[in-house]
Amino acid sequence: MLTPCEVRAAQDEGFTLVELLVSIVLFGVVGAVVTAGIVTTLKTTRQDELRGDGSAKLRIAVERVSQDVRAADPLRIALPQGLVVDEDRRGKCVRSSYQVASGLLQTQRTTYDSMATCAATPVTALPTSGWTTLLTQVDAVSTFIYYNDNSSSGTAVVPTPATIPALTRVGVYLQQNQREKRGPVSLSVAIDLRNAR
Repeated sequence: MLTPCEVRAAQDEGFTLVELLVSIVLFGVVGAVVTAGIVTTLKTTRQDELRGDGSAKLRIAVERVSQDVRAADPLRIALPQGLVVDEDRRGKCVRSSYQVASGLLQTQRTTYDSMATCAATPVTALPTSGWTTLLTQVDAVSTFIYYNDNSSSGTAVVPTPATIPALTRVGVYLQQNQREKRGPVSLSVAIDLRNAR
């Protein structure tokens, strides 16, 4: 007959080396799969947040351009990569310029004491200094597109100084490149000129 100490010793043999190695390998494989899933989920979440943030910034920039173009009286310069509009704000003239250059959507505002002063101030080209950046990482395909009453079925026209007063609509197409190798986010809008002449 075995004593209680001998019974306990016979039952307490432990694990073999093979059993320990198999369990370590299994825990390692399961841990690797779980870790890969967590990393992928976190990365996807971050990329979606960046894309949503980029979309929000793009909408804000397009809305700002839209507000100024809708209130334009008149559209002064119409270029594929920029435009200049004058707006009457309580008797004062605010000249807003927009351009897409070097991967940036930029704006510049100049205030004049009256619409007459504004109209007398020549606009020959986009300003060269004092720009404020509205949007970064803007793709080179971003552009302004112009339409007039004579353009059939939405055909864009190439404006000249003589045809700018006949323009009735401005199309704004912006595309912003995303970080972390995500596809670009784009937004386009057609804006009717309220004060088209």
